[in-house]
Amino acid sequence: MNIKIRSKTKFFIALFLTLVCGTAISLQVSLDFDYFVDIILNIISVFSGAVSTYSFTNSLTINKSNNDSKKIEITDHSYTGNITTIQGQTVYVNQENAKILEIMKIIAVTSEKISEENLTKIMMKIKEELSTEALQVNEPNKDFLFKYIEEAKKISSDEIQQIWSELFVQETKNPNSITVRTLDIIKNMSVSEAKIFTSIAKYAVIVGDSAYVPKDISSLVSIRDLTNMADIGLIKADLNLSWTPRVNGNSTLSILNNKLVLNIKNNSQSVVDLKIPAHVFSDSGVQLLKSLRINTSDRLFISFAKEIRRKNKNVVVTCHQLVELKPNGSFTYQKQDLLPPPQI
Repeated sequence: MNIKIRSKTKFFIALFLTLVCGTAISLQVSLDFDYFVDIILNIISVFSGAVSTYSFTNSLTINKSNNDSKKIEITDHSYTGNITTIQGQTVYVNQENAKILEIMKIIAVTSEKISEENLTKIMMKIKEELSTEALQVNEPNKDFLFKYIEEAKKISSDEIQQIWSELFVQETKNPNSITVRTLDIIKNMSVSEAKIFTSIAKYAVIVGDSAYVPKDISSLVSIRDLTNMADIGLIKADLNLSWTPRVNGNSTLSILNNKLVLNIKNNSQSVVDLKIPAHVFSDSGVQLLKSLRINTSDRLFISFAKEIRRKNKNVVVTCHQLVELKPNGSFTYQKQDLLPPPQI
């Protein structure tokens, strides 16, 4: 074997290359940026451990021997440097990139500090939220918890941190109510997108595990904003859907906002299917709505009730002041109808 070397380290590398590559080596690489030598450095790192440092040359050439195709030649022609590992990544250090390495270390320390600060701020917001909650606090789903903490470290915006804390509170109130997919959407949300969602949420009507933006009361919402929310996954992409609530014979469908109850009563024995043009929130959108506890204002809710009454003469529509909403979902309301008398 014809090997030109200057140190034991390079000899062992050459021996390793010969064993791995056999008679098929036909390479010429430079240790400055070459992919193949990066692989070698990673192999050395594995054998040596993450904290070890090895002397090496700044530039090597690995050639197939001209005299014998079964041999390789290794020639060095530059300065001495070191192989080291930073945050799991093998890095070659020499005179030229020492400053870059120092900057990398500073960034790593700063990043860790920011991560700790972000997590602390969110935990403080959660503490404040939970201190005002009368409901029992439950242990969150473990998949949710691991994902939540990992991503919390990366969120620096105060607005998104607030949303992030609300998601945690919702999960503690109702375990398994917030999915990992929803966390993925929210972690990538910008402040401007959060504001758009909040502005649309003011028109939201929540029914069970579904939520809608009735078109009759949301004409001020732009298509651009709706499309934006659809693009990030909080509203369903088809903006021409309808909400079709069903009212069984001799029964009443009740819809609530924070303070009001809308009753749609079917006095006939047959089923009545309503058709309400609306934009539809995705599952993640509904989870975020419930976490933020945002839905239609009383004024918009009454306007919505009026439109239901005007377009559906086959049902009796009334709106009432909510008295109490119990944890099990049952509720009481005042008898007085807040809607003006129907026109005959």
